Amino acid sequence: MIYSYVVRCSFEDARVYDAYVGWLRDAHTGDVCTCGARDADLLVMDVAPGEPFVVESHYRFVSRDAFEKYEREHAPRLHQQCLTELARLGVEPGRGVNMHLATGKALAWRRQ
Repeated sequence: MIYSYVVRCSFEDARVYDAYVGWLRDAHTGDVCTCGARDADLLVMDVAPGEPFVVESHYRFVSRDAFEKYEREHAPRLHQQCLTELARLGVEPGRGVNMHLATGKALAWRRQ
C-alpha cells in the first residue's frame, strides 16, 4: 500500500513563490526522498489572475509505517529547514505563505 503525503503552499508574492519552488525542486524534495519517501512530484498549479500562487509537493511512501518513521526521525529537521528558507526569503512567521498538509493511502484503480 502506497501512503501519500501532500503539502500545499500558497503565496501572494511571485518572487518568494518562484524562489521557494526552486528550493523545493533543487534541494528539499530530494532530501525528503533521501529520508524515506519512495518518490515525489511537484505540481505548479494553474491559478486565475490575482489568485495566490500555489505549489503542491506529493510524496509517496511505501507504507504508513515508513511515513511515520520519516515523521519521527526526519520531519522536524526538514520542517525547520523549510522555515529557515522562508525566513531567508523574507517571509515572517505566520505571514506570506499558507500551508496545508494532508496524508492518506493511495488506492489502486484500473481502467474499465
